[in-house]
Amino acid sequence: MQLAPSKRIIIDTDPGIDDALAIVLALASPEVQLEALTVVHGNCPLDRALVNAIGILDVAKAAHIPVAAGATLPLIRPPYTAEDVHGYTGMGHAKLPPASRLADRQHAVDMLIERILAEPGEITVMAIGPLTNLAMAIRREPKIVAA
Repeated sequence: MQLAPSKRIIIDTDPGIDDALAIVLALASPEVQLEALTVVHGNCPLDRALVNAIGILDVAKAAHIPVAAGATLPLIRPPYTAEDVHGYTGMGHAKLPPASRLADRQHAVDMLIERILAEPGEITVMAIGPLTNLAMAIRREPKIVAA
């Protein structure tokens, strides 16, 4: 049986417990190829979300996948984190190893725009966190919607 080619994805995420599971499942799936993580403030502040994203990739032996920092705050409403659900770190009681690297220098919004426009129709964005990065990317470069 011939397998269909993998769908190439970028996950836009605020890695808490739920997003960690989604990232690991995407990495394990033969149906998708995870190209990058773009990270946004949400379940926890952006700095903790970045540590979580890198830690998840490290544990999954996928440290080659780029991680880009995005929006630190929501666009309209006051900031709100889900520490009551996801704990202070965003990962509940899970203990990730220290992050092995820093996030890429490129801003998440710029990464989204660049990757989508470079290969129209080839990249699917799976937004599983607040939509701030995606909203900023569309506002800056509306052409990505049709790409």
